[in-house]
Amino acid sequence: MYGIDQSPAFIDAAQRFAAEEGLEERIEFQTGDVHKLAFENESLDVVFAHTLMSHVTDPLQVLKEVARG
Repeated sequence: MYGIDQSPAFIDAAQRFAAEEGLEERIEFQTGDVHKLAFENESLDVVFAHTLMSHVTDPLQVLKEVARG
């Protein structure tokens, strides 16, 4: 499982929260851009993007990128 955000501070917070819940071995957090994900085509089974679309500059590109993954 991966967690991706463009903010290193949010990644740090997510890692702390995962550790508090005992999940740090199950989630890999990465700094990245959802407009251009660093995954091969068709390599993702599920994408969960809670409150994401209202915070991106190009929602259509994000949807295309998620569908590609």
